[in-house]
Amino acid sequence: MKRIRVSRALLAVAAMALAAVAFTAVALAGARDDSHPKLLPTKLVGVPEISAVIWNAPTKSFIQFQVDRGKVTAVSGSTVTIQQHQGSNVWRTQSFTIPANADVTVNGHLISNGSTATGGGSTAPSNSDARVKVGIHARIVQTGLVGGTLQIVRLDVNRIDRDLPLPTAAG
Repeated sequence: MKRIRVSRALLAVAAMALAAVAFTAVALAGARDDSHPKLLPTKLVGVPEISAVIWNAPTKSFIQFQVDRGKVTAVSGSTVTIQQHQGSNVWRTQSFTIPANADVTVNGHLISNGSTATGGGSTAPSNSDARVKVGIHARIVQTGLVGGTLQIVRLDVNRIDRDLPLPTAAG
């Protein structure tokens, strides 16, 4: 029978490598922080709110763009309250006052074009309010200067049994 000869240096290197793997595993397990993930998700599915800063070429400035999504829980005049959630986990319930110059889309049909809204009031036209019902899904789009006040520019509501998708660059 042939005997394999192993040098002490090789054994020392193997022992150090094994110790390094063990210490790394212990360190990673102890440093786990589920409330602050280190990597961004690969897909944003069902998010209740998303915000971005984008370049606006016509004004040659950066603007903030925010989308809030959820289920309508109350409608009173020009105020719409939505419950924002992801799956069955509720994040918050928030009320939004829809201005007269906001575009309002119900079930994919443009009901109120904010750029042609009549009257100088600060409330949305009554014909669009009548079509926004409790229980339907809403997507509210706001824009404004970075660090400034955001203005609601669009309200989309739909009877489908899921949150409206995030808008694309085309709208």
